[in-house]
Amino acid sequence: MSTGDKKADRSSAAQQDEQFVATWLETHPEFFSRHPQVLEQIQLPHHSGEAVSLVERQLSVLRERNAELRNRLTSLLETSQHNDELFAHTRQLILRLVGADSLRHLCQALHEGLARDFGLKHFRLLFLDHDVEYPEFRVDHVDSETARDQLPALQGRQQLFCGIMRPGELEFLFGETGKDLGSAAVIYLPGAPPPALLALGHPDPDHYHRDMDALFLTHIAEVLGRLLKHWL
Repeated sequence: MSTGDKKADRSSAAQQDEQFVATWLETHPEFFSRHPQVLEQIQLPHHSGEAVSLVERQLSVLRERNAELRNRLTSLLETSQHNDELFAHTRQLILRLVGADSLRHLCQALHEGLARDFGLKHFRLLFLDHDVEYPEFRVDHVDSETARDQLPALQGRQQLFCGIMRPGELEFLFGETGKDLGSAAVIYLPGAPPPALLALGHPDPDHYHRDMDALFLTHIAEVLGRLLKHWL
């Protein structure tokens, strides 16, 4: 038998022995409690290059897991707080909308709610094929054919779009300020007598994206669409 064959046999035997030991320890977890001196002598390599005891390694792993759990808990709390704020703003906006006694006041309530309650700087309500215009409240109208030509992202009349839009689309939706925007959320108002859409814009390309939770936006759009029936 050659020297290479002998080394291969020894390597294979060592691997089998290691597997046997690992399997045996898994089925006898009380071994180290009966032989603590063995546990104290075990040394494990650390990322710093220094050897550490098994107990120290276990403590390190536990600290890392605790830190990960704290980060997850912090993230959950932040998400919960964010949702609470969204709910409060949505409630306040809907109360504004319900209290309107005319179409003009409804558009004014939408403007004040989005600007004050939500702190949005870029939004617009567009009516399709219906002559409604309140520029002071960012409410305007366009014909549906022009909208189809200018908004290819909304082809197929999908109810909701969230994500990056072309500069021309953003400028069509928001006017001159659209040049400074990176993403938008556009939703058709369900139940509105004339077709209408509500557009929200943001400079950050990642602010509005296809995987975002649009529950509150959808809820606002549904309420606004129903209320428009009373004034159009």
